[in-house]
Amino acid sequence: MLDIFERQKLQNKIIELQEKLVRKEQEDHELSLQKNSDFMHILTQAAPLMVMVKEAGTGRFVFWNRQCEKVTGYQLADVIGKTAFDIFPPEQAAVFQAGDREVVDRGEPIEFDGLALTPRSGPTRIVRVIKTPLFLDSKNPLVIAHAQDITEQHEMQCRMEEQRLLKDAIFNSIPSQMAVIDEDGKILAVNRAWLDFGQENGADEETLLAVGTNYLDLCARVGKDQCASGQDALRAERGLREVLTGKRSLFSMEYDCHSDRQERFYLMKVTPLCSDRNRRGAVVSHTDITARRRAENIIRASHRRVEEQVRKRTAELQLFAKIFGSALEGMTLTDPQGTILNVNEAFTTITGYEREEVLGKNPRVLKSEKHDDDFYRRMWQELIHNGRWEGEVWNRRKSGEVYPEWLSVNAITGDDGRIEHFIAVFHDITEIKEKEARITELAYNDPLTGLPNRTLMIDRLTVALSQAQREQRRVAVLFLDLDNFKMVNDSLGHPLGDRLLIEVGRHLTGVVRQGDTVARLGGDEFLIINPLRQNVAVPYLAERILASFKQPFRIDGHDFFITSSIGIAIFPDDGETPDQLVKNADIAMYQAKNEGKGCFRLFDQQLNDRLMEQVAIERDLRAALAERAFPVYYQPKVEPTYGNIVGMEALVRWRRPDGILVPPDRFIPVAEETGMIREIGLQVLEQACRDTLTLHARGFPMLRVSVNISAVQFKDRNLVPRVLQILHETGLDAAFLDLEITETTMMADLEATERSLRQLAEHGITLSVDDFGTGYSSLYYLKRFPFRTVKIDRSFVRDIHTNEDDAAIVSAILHMASSLNLETVAEGVEDREQLIFLQRHGVDLVQGYLYSPPVPFEQFLKLLQGGMNST
Repeated sequence: MLDIFERQKLQNKIIELQEKLVRKEQEDHELSLQKNSDFMHILTQAAPLMVMVKEAGTGRFVFWNRQCEKVTGYQLADVIGKTAFDIFPPEQAAVFQAGDREVVDRGEPIEFDGLALTPRSGPTRIVRVIKTPLFLDSKNPLVIAHAQDITEQHEMQCRMEEQRLLKDAIFNSIPSQMAVIDEDGKILAVNRAWLDFGQENGADEETLLAVGTNYLDLCARVGKDQCASGQDALRAERGLREVLTGKRSLFSMEYDCHSDRQERFYLMKVTPLCSDRNRRGAVVSHTDITARRRAENIIRASHRRVEEQVRKRTAELQLFAKIFGSALEGMTLTDPQGTILNVNEAFTTITGYEREEVLGKNPRVLKSEKHDDDFYRRMWQELIHNGRWEGEVWNRRKSGEVYPEWLSVNAITGDDGRIEHFIAVFHDITEIKEKEARITELAYNDPLTGLPNRTLMIDRLTVALSQAQREQRRVAVLFLDLDNFKMVNDSLGHPLGDRLLIEVGRHLTGVVRQGDTVARLGGDEFLIINPLRQNVAVPYLAERILASFKQPFRIDGHDFFITSSIGIAIFPDDGETPDQLVKNADIAMYQAKNEGKGCFRLFDQQLNDRLMEQVAIERDLRAALAERAFPVYYQPKVEPTYGNIVGMEALVRWRRPDGILVPPDRFIPVAEETGMIREIGLQVLEQACRDTLTLHARGFPMLRVSVNISAVQFKDRNLVPRVLQILHETGLDAAFLDLEITETTMMADLEATERSLRQLAEHGITLSVDDFGTGYSSLYYLKRFPFRTVKIDRSFVRDIHTNEDDAAIVSAILHMASSLNLETVAEGVEDREQLIFLQRHGVDLVQGYLYSPPVPFEQFLKLLQGGMNST
C-alpha cells in the first residue's frame, strides 16, 4: 500500500491532468467559436441586404455591414455607439425606435414595409425591413434588422397605379355612355356615364346593362315591343351584329329616348375592336344629342326671325334717313379711313361748311390747334378698341372761330365684325362752357381775396403731389395763421379786417415763387403750396415770410403791425394725401403758436402720434383701473415627457368697455411710463393668487403660478410688503408663487435688487429670471441672486431647428442651468420639432402654443380637467 504522502502526490497529479484537459477543451471550443464568428462576419458583410444590430434598450448600433454603408453613405465608424436620432431625421428615427420596441415586446420577427430612409446624400430611399429580437442577455436584448432597398420597385408600382388610375379616369370622364363588348355581345366594361344614365332612368340591374350582361340579348328582348323604342332596339341589334361579324366597319343611328319629364335624343355608334386584324369585339357609345337637335331648331327659327328683321330694318333705315336730315345735332358719316361720306343740315349750321365743301375730305378740316397729335391718336385707339369715343373737342368753324363741342363717335360694324363706317354726332357747347367758367370761378376762388379757396387748393395740391411722385420730388405745405387777428376785427371792425386780409393775400403772393400757390382757407388762415427743389429751401421760405411781416401793412394812412405763425408739412415724409398734409401742417402751426408765436415749426409725425396715442391710452387706463378691467389669462407650463400641467404663467389683458381685449404690448409701456403699472401689477398678483387657491380646491393642489414683475414695480420700496400682504389676504402659500424678473430689471440697482430678491426668497417665494439670453446673461448674477428658474426667451426657441446659432445658445443655456441646479422653462414652443430638440437637451418645462395660448381662467380649468397633453 502507498503511504499517505504518495497518495496525495498521485491525487495532485490527477487533478493537474484534469485541469489541462479542461483548458484544452476550452481552447478548442473558443477556437471553434472564433472560426464560426469570423465565418458569420464574412457572410454578413458579403450579404446583399443591409444588416444592422442595435441594443434594444439604448438604441445604440453595435453592427453595420457594408451594404448599409453603400446605401446610406454612413460608414461603420460613423454609427457604432450612436442611435438613430444621431443619424437620421427625428421623424424617421422615432419610427425606427418604435419598431424596435414592438419587436422586443412581441418577441418574434416583424416585417416593416415601405419605410423611408434618408441617406447622408441623395434622395430618400424606401426600404423593406425584417426585425428579429435576439435575447442573448435578458437585461439587454438586441434587435437584428435585415433591410432591402426597394425604392425602384416602389416607384414602379406607384407609376403603374397612376397609369391605371389615369386610364380609369379618362374612360369615366367621357360624357358619352360607353361599353366594351366581346365578339359574342357580352359586356366587358362600362364607364361611369353608362351606369349614371341607367340609375337616372330607374333601371334595374339587368336593364342597367351591367358587366356580364349580353347586350345583343337585351336588344332582342326590347325589340319584341312593337312601339318605336322596340324598332330602334332591333335596328341597334342588327347594326351591332354586322360590326361584330365584319359586315360593317362602323354603325351609327339616331333615336329618341323621351320620358314624361323631358324630351331627349341620342346618337348610337358601334366601332370594332381589332387586334392583329382580327375582330375582338366592339365599343358601343350613346351620346346625348338633345342640345344639337335643339340648336338646329333654334337656327331654323332664327332664320325666320332674320327675314322678319330685314324687313323691319329696311323700314327703320328709311326712318333714320329722315332723322339724320332733320336732327338739331351735327352729324357726320365717314368710311373706316375717316373720309366724309355725308353730313346733315345741322353740320352746316354749326360749322359754316356746305355739304359739297366737305364730302370726300377728312374731318381734320375742322381741326383747331388746341389738341396735340397724341390727343387724336388716343381717340382713334379707343375707337378701334372699344368701338366708340365720347368727349369734349375744340374745333374751328369756316370763319376761323374756335369753339367747343361735345362729340360722340361710334363705329358701325358689319356682320363679320369689321368696321364699315363711323358716325359722329356733336353739338355746340359754347354757352355751357361760359356758364361753367363763371360757376368755377365762384366755386374755386375766395370771394374776398380772389385767391384759390380750399376746394381749388386741394385740387392743385393733388396735382402737385402726383407730379412730385412721378419726378421723385417733395412738396412743402405751409399753414399760416395771423397772430391775434381777432383783436383787429374786434377793435377796428370787420371791414378794415377784411381789407387787411386782402393785403396779406397780395403780400404773400409777392413773397412766394411764381409756381407756388397761395390759398385762403377761411378767416385769417392761409396755405402755401411750395414744390421743392431741395429740402433746405423750406426753412428759408418760412424765414422770408416771417421777416416780410416785420414791415407794417398801410391801410387808409394807418400802419398795421401783425405777425404770423407757420406750420410746415412735407410730402411724402409727413403725409401722402392733401388732407393728411394740411392736417399735419395745421398741427405744426399750433406747435409754433404754443412756443411763442411769430415762428415756424416742422411737423413731427412720431411725436404727434405718440402723444395722441399716449393721451388716449392714459385716459382710458385710469378709468379701467377704477373698474378693475384687467382680466388675467393663464398659459400652462408643461412637463414635456408626459404632457402634464405643473404650473401656469399669469398674463394681463385689458378689456375695453366695448369688450375688445387689448394686448399687453399696446398699454404696458404707457402704464409703466405713467406709473399705473404698480396698481395694475398688484391687481394681477391678487387675482392670480385667488385663482390659484381655487384650482387647489378643485383638485390640483400642487400648481404654482408665475407673475411678472416690471422694472417700475421693482423700484417700489413697498414691493415686498405689498406682495406679502396679498399672500396673507388671499391665503396662498408663498411656495406656490413664482415671481418673474427680467435681466434688465435687475441691473437698475444691484444692491437694492439683491436685497429685495433675498427678502422675497426668505419668505418662501420662488424667483425666476425671465427672457434669459436677451440681456446681460451673466453667470455672476445667476450665482449672486437666489433664482430657482431660468426662462429661455422665445426669440431663441423659434428658430432652433433652422438656425444653428439659436440652437447652440439654447443648448448652452440648458447645460449651464443644469450644472447650476436651476430649473429651465422654454417659452414660445409652437411645434414638435422644437419640443424634440428641447427634450433631447434636457429642458424641464415648456410653454407655448403647441400646448395652449394664454386663456381665461375657466378655459384653463377645462384644460386641467381634460388632462391636456402635447398631443
